[in-house]
Amino acid sequence: MRGGWAWVGGCVASIVAAAAMGALGARVIPNRFDLAQEAGTTETYSLILEGDQAATETLRLYLGDWERREDGEHDWGIPVNGARWSADRTFAAGETFLIQYRVTGGSPETTVSGTLRTSSPQWTESVAGAGRLDGGAASTRAAAATIEATRRVDGDLVTLEVSCRAAFQGLVITETYSAPVSLAVVEAAAGAFDTVERSCTNWVAVAEAVVQVRPGEKREVAFVVTTPVDYEGSYWTALFVEAPAEIIEQGGTRVLSIPRTAIKIFVTAPGTESVTASVTAVSVLATAPLIVSASVLNSGNVEVVVTGIAEVIDRSGAVVRQMAIAEAKVLPGAARLLTASDASDAAALASGIYQVTVRLEYGGEGPVVGVRGFRVP
Repeated sequence: MRGGWAWVGGCVASIVAAAAMGALGARVIPNRFDLAQEAGTTETYSLILEGDQAATETLRLYLGDWERREDGEHDWGIPVNGARWSADRTFAAGETFLIQYRVTGGSPETTVSGTLRTSSPQWTESVAGAGRLDGGAASTRAAAATIEATRRVDGDLVTLEVSCRAAFQGLVITETYSAPVSLAVVEAAAGAFDTVERSCTNWVAVAEAVVQVRPGEKREVAFVVTTPVDYEGSYWTALFVEAPAEIIEQGGTRVLSIPRTAIKIFVTAPGTESVTASVTAVSVLATAPLIVSASVLNSGNVEVVVTGIAEVIDRSGAVVRQMAIAEAKVLPGAARLLTASDASDAAALASGIYQVTVRLEYGGEGPVVGVRGFRVP
């Protein structure tokens, strides 16, 4: 979401822009592709766009990277061939810090560009300094920049030196490369460094970038997937279908709504799947009512679907509580935080010492288990 000012109806009005997932004025079939495709091959697939509006709809199609966060929410804002650094805190005037990451892939001529964006007040600047992986193609910044960042490239190590000229809240920095690369954080400077390690966005080519769909019409749109010769497991991307922006009234504010939906595309090399998971932590968040959380790590190379139960055992060994853990999907290399809670009419646990055992099924060889002791005062 971004804020700004625009002329609307002959006056200056505050406009908030938002990309509304799932609010598209057309049906998209299917909403997910699970493709089993051999390494080093090219295959063509298609989706259906069906008009369900009273007028012809013009739709834009494009590819983008995404991740699923630990809380299960989707993150659609990670740049393709790049990374996003973010920190939601207060930055002080005069503060400086370094962000470092390593780059693999690309070539010495591969270019890189970066932007900085603050939350409050809102400022946007470009990253200056080296603009290629060979350290050349330097770019400059405005002399009166309120916040500035300079990029240095030393071999495969990239350093961003950030200087704050004034106080502000919240900062997002994006780095985007002109060719497929892999980025790994070295120094995050107390921020979040997000990149998609198993992206297949560069493997996919969509036949049409703009499609017009008449009311009731079904349009078939093809896309081509070309896999590398040495990939294993699953890689993923999203094909976005976006309608034209529209201004709507919302609570006295004019909102610039950009309806779009995302079709997830998973590409998997048959016979190379590794299904591995573990429970890395179990916590008791509350005892009245009882709320238990468990963190599960997918250390395999394909998405897993996790379900399970949490059992509470007293000192005699009796199971005094059993709670279901709702089904959850976990991407390769990612963690997911799962919770289980008492039924609303469950009696409170008596004072004493207990053990909670979390048992999760994930499609591998047997369940994974995590245990935590706790006391009810």
